[in-house]
Amino acid sequence: MEQFNRDEKRVFSKASRKTIEDYLASLSKRTFSRKWLHQNNRYRKYCTKRYEQDLGSAIVPPSVDIRDLTHYIASSAPTHSIDGWSFLGRAVDSALRGDTYSAIHFAYYAELRAAMSLMASEGVGVFSSKHATINRNRNWSKFPPRYRREIGGTHKIIWPMLQYWSTLQRSSDLINEIINPNPFHLSGWLDTLNVRSPIRAIAKHWMTSWGLDISVVEDDHNSRNYVSYRPSEFRKPKSLDIHEIVEFVEELWVLFEPTGLGKFALMEKYLVKKAWQESGVNNPTQNELQRKGLNLVQSMEWFAFLNNPGLTLPFTYAENNTSIEDPYCHLQVISRAALLLFVSTMASRKLLTDAAFRLEMFSFWWSQHGRERGLWNDGGIPVNPIDIWSDIETILNDSKNWRRLHPRGSVSSFDWRNQQPNALNWLGGFELVGIWGLLP
Repeated sequence: MEQFNRDEKRVFSKASRKTIEDYLASLSKRTFSRKWLHQNNRYRKYCTKRYEQDLGSAIVPPSVDIRDLTHYIASSAPTHSIDGWSFLGRAVDSALRGDTYSAIHFAYYAELRAAMSLMASEGVGVFSSKHATINRNRNWSKFPPRYRREIGGTHKIIWPMLQYWSTLQRSSDLINEIINPNPFHLSGWLDTLNVRSPIRAIAKHWMTSWGLDISVVEDDHNSRNYVSYRPSEFRKPKSLDIHEIVEFVEELWVLFEPTGLGKFALMEKYLVKKAWQESGVNNPTQNELQRKGLNLVQSMEWFAFLNNPGLTLPFTYAENNTSIEDPYCHLQVISRAALLLFVSTMASRKLLTDAAFRLEMFSFWWSQHGRERGLWNDGGIPVNPIDIWSDIETILNDSKNWRRLHPRGSVSSFDWRNQQPNALNWLGGFELVGIWGLLP
């Protein structure tokens, strides 16, 4: 597994999230409310080609357009995340169809885009063989400073980037900011639950675990090549019962129930619970929780939540890493991709909110995006996209009732698809989660 050398770490460490945020704040809100990127941006359509042309020019220093490059990288943070949710939706569609290898293929690219989005929000543009960082002094640097074949391309460099970033203080600072189930940030919850593990160690473990499939591909090219380019019939795993697949998808959706734009309270609660469980600390009493600052209702809710040892299926699957022939492998990759997309989406949303962007400024994107993905038509655009959750919740309840009335082994994938057309139509629509998560 390739890692950064000293010069690469030095250049990477200078990439600046604050510079990206300041640049977004300086943009004309009127211009930004019509498109993610200006039509005349030099890197809009042929980013990698033009960036490499600029690097190869005879001019010293290279003729890179720093303003356009900064705008491109800043805008690619939310837009990589948007694409990542679409890939995740196609992975779920494939899983519900019983197409396990297509599910792995799409979930891998969802995970890749999540990592690229996260890097962009931190001031790092991931391109083809030559990449860029936007620095604290509002300048740019070529990355890596000297080309190395071992980390040249997108698929090769994204894992060393994610791995090294996860060791930096800024990584744990960001994780602490975006995980804040009422009434504390993650660090406050760790203190409340007497968890002594440093948040920096927890953040590093999570990032490297949820980017696991990127690291596997970086180490073993045959894994991705087999899923994407080799006949699946030769090594096809045993099919799962439709109940197992549908139950997993139901629980994945519930994790992303929006309690407000950009707020997934249950996901954040489970992340706190996960950090606490991994620490091995004893269960707190309700009185202990109240002494740490929770009110009576909060202490009762959290006491019950923590004393139920179970984790939802996506968290359980995310911890497992089996071969692609394993019947559950595709659910494991989907789970990790969803968790990494949560982080990248919240990181991008924080950029937008810190730069004082407002909900109405993004109607150019989310209303059209939902229409293109079949989430609504021109006459049915919701006033607030969170309103769609009530439809999803109804579908999830109907699906659960169907499973209750049709025991395992008594029905097939065809039966579910035939008898649950609304679930079939909606449960792959994870573009909705991207919309809910990104809007300020």
